[in-house]
Amino acid sequence: MGHASPTQARAYDLVPAPEAHAGRREAVESGLSGLIRAFCAPPLFGDPMQRTSRLFALCLSLILAAGCSADPGQRTDAGHKALNSGDFALAYEQFSAAVGAFAADDPRLLEARLGQCRAQAHIDPPGAKDAFLALASGSSLEYRDFNLITTDFKAAGAYTEAIEVLGAGMQAFPENTALIALRDHMGKAAEASGDSDSLDALKGLGYVGND
Repeated sequence: MGHASPTQARAYDLVPAPEAHAGRREAVESGLSGLIRAFCAPPLFGDPMQRTSRLFALCLSLILAAGCSADPGQRTDAGHKALNSGDFALAYEQFSAAVGAFAADDPRLLEARLGQCRAQAHIDPPGAKDAFLALASGSSLEYRDFNLITTDFKAAGAYTEAIEVLGAGMQAFPENTALIALRDHMGKAAEASGDSDSLDALKGLGYVGND
């Protein structure tokens, strides 16, 4: 895992997410209109087999139009928007669709996979932890990636996963002040709440506390 400057920012942090659902909604509405017109066309009533074949073709076209109206980049942008609004299930759906559609060498694939992990942290913390650590073992991540998903785990109340991922981040970036500050913040919170298990785990990461 590469060590990046604490001041380094990624391009997607600076780009607002567009309205990615508009094209998809229009495609569905257009397809539904065509489906209704085809079903009600008088010439088809006398031939059930022909009507069934036409309906099947139109249904297939509708499904394809709905699924392909947004490209992976739009899906990724929509995922960020959903994540920021707290719609974690939709964010996970959008990021997962983007991950499945991006080419292996696309520069935004890592962004989508990180977003997928962050969204999953709120709905399936153990799965998100495993996915993120697997991603970290094979990718060049930044300290901020560990910081963000640790914060996601913490917000979801998944302190065990938060501490494990924070520990991996501190191992990769041992002198990073942001991760150290996050560890100390979590340590103080564990002391205040009487969470001895989390406190012991954070002391294993170097937290000193009030001892």
